[in-house]
This record gives sequence, C-alpha cells and structure tokens, in this order.
Amino acid sequence: MSAPPAPAAVNCDWNPTKSTTGVSLTTTKEISLRYGPAASCPFIGWDDMDVPTLLWAVCKYRNPDSGNTWYYTDPNEASWARGWIYSGNVKVGSGTIPSC
Repeated sequence: MSAPPAPAAVNCDWNPTKSTTGVSLTTTKEISLRYGPAASCPFIGWDDMDVPTLLWAVCKYRNPDSGNTWYYTDPNEASWARGWIYSGNVKVGSGTIPSC
C-alpha cells in the first residue's frame, strides 16, 4: 500500500485574476493581509488594518494543508493592495463568494 500523494505547497505569491468584488468583508481583528492563503505566507506591509476595515471578497480558497478558508480581497482603501485574509479574521456580508 503506497502513501497518499503530498498536497502541493501553497503559493505565497498568488494573485487570482478574478474581478468579482460583490461581497463585503469587515475585519474583526487588527491584522495585515498576506501574500498567499496560508499562515506561513508573509504579511503585506508593516502596519495592521484597523477594526473595522472594509474589504471586498474577490474569491475564496480552502487551504488543503490546514483546512482553513482564505479570502482574496480588494481593500476599500487605496493604501492597501489586494491580498489574502483568513476567514476567521473577518465578518462576511451577504452573497456568494466564488472559488479561486
């Protein structure tokens, strides 16, 4: 019996090309966005976003290693670039977020 294949490593430089931004997210914790959908991916920038900060969900991704859901977001403020945030750090508005 062979071992199951190892999951692919998470890409910490992943910028999905989707443009849908119809579902709002509001931060519930002072935190920065990340370059990829994993806790091991580095933060973007030096400062954390305030609570509440409005973000717009572009798409979602379930990390196969941790089982956690991450959102690729488009911040409402021009001072933040698009990036990833763990679903446990935001409150999700109404609507459906597509998979990445």
